[in-house]
Amino acid sequence: MISIIIPVFNRVDLVKDTLGSITQQSYQNWECVIVDDGSTDGSQNAIQNFIAIDKRFQFIQRPQEVQKGAPSCRNMGLSHATGDYIQFFDSDDIMIPSMLEDKLALLESGDYDYVISKTHGFQHPNVSDIIVSYDKYYRFDSFGITNYNYVSQHINWLTPDFLGKSFLFENLRFNENLKSGQEFNLFSKLTLKTCKAVVLDKITTLRRMHDSSIRSKLNKDSKKLVKQKSELFKETYVELSESEVNQESLDSIILQMAENYLVNSHVTNEFSFMIAKLISIKGFLFAIQYCAYLFIFSKLNKGFSLKKNLLNGLVRDEL
Repeated sequence: MISIIIPVFNRVDLVKDTLGSITQQSYQNWECVIVDDGSTDGSQNAIQNFIAIDKRFQFIQRPQEVQKGAPSCRNMGLSHATGDYIQFFDSDDIMIPSMLEDKLALLESGDYDYVISKTHGFQHPNVSDIIVSYDKYYRFDSFGITNYNYVSQHINWLTPDFLGKSFLFENLRFNENLKSGQEFNLFSKLTLKTCKAVVLDKITTLRRMHDSSIRSKLNKDSKKLVKQKSELFKETYVELSESEVNQESLDSIILQMAENYLVNSHVTNEFSFMIAKLISIKGFLFAIQYCAYLFIFSKLNKGFSLKKNLLNGLVRDEL
């Protein structure tokens, strides 16, 4: 059985389409654990209507004492899941009818722990209006699935693309301290645990692009985006460093963190952590030039050639 885990917050007008796409799956041996994050718009009633018809849907309300956010909701879903396989999904996306069947068939065709499929983004509300293909994520022809390739972002995938065996999550959870990028953190830890994966070269999820999505809101606030990315990189670095991880993976996180500050010309509380690591990777002179641009030249709207050279120096190697 496949356990589908969905966090929900104020999606009354969208969650019906999502749950409807699950009921239309060609593979029917599933349970869907829906964890509500405190919705106030009637989402709960919409979900209960589905439960009244199909008991494979389960509804869980996040307790007040549990930290708010998708990570804690997904972790609650993992604790309640009883299936042999885990499929994460979002409350505003659409499953292609053969999604579960195709992914499970490929996963069971060999000695694999998880399968990665692909997603297209459509312009809400027109499902046929595909506007994003995420081609820069799915570079599996050039890069294998390894911890370094994932952490350095030579490859990437979206949360719904993953279907994996439930035993992977016996000691693996989403980081509940993170406001965004929790998937990057989780899969950075997962690829350290196992890379016995297979890629399904097929679109199985349609992702809804709309102004109320978390990513859309975050992209409009550059300072918040820099802050949350910095927190993501630091938390991931600390968690990975507690395991047997290649130094190249840790270095790539610091280089991405440095690039984040340089591109956006903002710094956060994690800056001192980053710069200390950057010195050990790129040397003291590089760090001095980096700080000179960030704190002096960028404020004067000068030093663009220096910025270009610094960005070139932060490029992650291809291993």
